[in-house]
Amino acid sequence: MSKTSSKTRRGKTSILVPQEQRPTEREQFGTFIQRVIRQFELSQNSPVRFADIADCDKRRQSDLFNILDALEVFGHVSDKLIVWRGFGSTTAAFVRYGVQNELLAHSKSIIEIFRVGQSPSLSTLVIKFISLFIFLGIESLNIREVVNLFADSPEHAKKVLRRLYLVVFVLEQSGVIEHGYAYSNYTLKQPLDVIVSAIFQEVPRLRMFPEESVE
Repeated sequence: MSKTSSKTRRGKTSILVPQEQRPTEREQFGTFIQRVIRQFELSQNSPVRFADIADCDKRRQSDLFNILDALEVFGHVSDKLIVWRGFGSTTAAFVRYGVQNELLAHSKSIIEIFRVGQSPSLSTLVIKFISLFIFLGIESLNIREVVNLFADSPEHAKKVLRRLYLVVFVLEQSGVIEHGYAYSNYTLKQPLDVIVSAIFQEVPRLRMFPEESVE
């Protein structure tokens, strides 16, 4: 074999990554979520288009937008422009969700409050899931048990669980929850004691002066 041929063959040689070392679709999506969040944090409160930051396929883009929007981590400047608020703003949102549920609890059962309907949006699942931690006053939930409360039949529970897995994955990558030691267990990483305390300060005021009344 000539030297020229040998050099050509060496030049074409590529490094093959073993199958087990290649990132899975789940890992790639997790990396993408974290990259999007970092880019938002670097936007320094400047109005941006979500599509410009989350440059992925429309389905993933829509899913991520709806989940983050339910957390209220950004404000809406217009139909297309948003401003990053950060995850520090989630506490106020969670307090408001908790207040609403406490007021509902005087006339509705826990099942009525947390049933999600036949085709729940991702935003609904985010709010209901986070609200359940707060309503029960516990830091850990098993999502396989959660769907039994959310759904009205075993078949419906399977459908809800598939969508809830997407929700908890994004919440975990965002640092809102973390995977617990047990299978399907997740722990809330927000200050639950602060949230519950704020709720029980606000609820009596709203009972005395409902929002629709004139103070």
